Amino acid sequence: MEIHRIAVNAPPAEAWEVARHFDGSTIPWVRFLFDLRTLPDRMRGLDVPLAKDSGLGVDDIASHGHGFMLLDEKPGEEVVVGAIGQFWHLNIPFHDVAPKEFASFHEPGWGKVAWCIRVEPREGGSWITLELRVTATDDTSWRKQTNYFRLIGPFSHLIRTSAMAHLEAQLGKAPLPEDDHRDLPGDAILPDAPYSLTHAIDIEAPPSMVWPWLMQLGCDRGGWYSIDALDHGGEPSVAELRTEWSERRVGDTVHATPALDGGYRA
Repeated sequence: MEIHRIAVNAPPAEAWEVARHFDGSTIPWVRFLFDLRTLPDRMRGLDVPLAKDSGLGVDDIASHGHGFMLLDEKPGEEVVVGAIGQFWHLNIPFHDVAPKEFASFHEPGWGKVAWCIRVEPREGGSWITLELRVTATDDTSWRKQTNYFRLIGPFSHLIRTSAMAHLEAQLGKAPLPEDDHRDLPGDAILPDAPYSLTHAIDIEAPPSMVWPWLMQLGCDRGGWYSIDALDHGGEPSVAELRTEWSERRVGDTVHATPALDGGYRA
């Protein structure tokens, strides 16, 4: 799963209209990459339209009745496109299903790709999100899919970031609040502290995915996901989520050392 998110100055209605109908073929080097994929078919004499002729917008991609299709749309909010195929082949075999059967399709031998464009209101403008999800219906297909995306992944990623940059330029990049000046939970506990330091990162994932990892922090649980030789007794931080560590309660101690002899109170 990969998520790109930008904040723009345009109101949601305008942001939706531009994002929903954005045509990637307007970016010359993106058009070149898509046309390169069709080169084998055109060398064999097949009539394959070029990106500049067929377009690379949502409606263009999903209009062929084969391969990529429109899976769902909430006008003004979100549109979802997906395909089932053996993407690791040069000429991709697709397996067509009804949109309502896409999520439950599990016949072995296939990869599944879905991506969506989402627009949400924010103060003074809008959020635009481009989310990509990739999976496969069995382990063998997943290995093939993974190898394929290792090859084309950097180009695919660059296409998505370029598209978002074009939307940002067209609709106006919105300034975001500086982390050092945000009001954060806990500020009131020491309102007159003579020294403060704020660390922040942007993670393009919903809170429901991030929160369980935060609950695993501490030497009594998954570790500190830092320099384990220094802060976890040399024991590697746990690399997967554990259901028994899914929450903490007020008053719990988040242990700072492997000896469990002290730490931080929740």
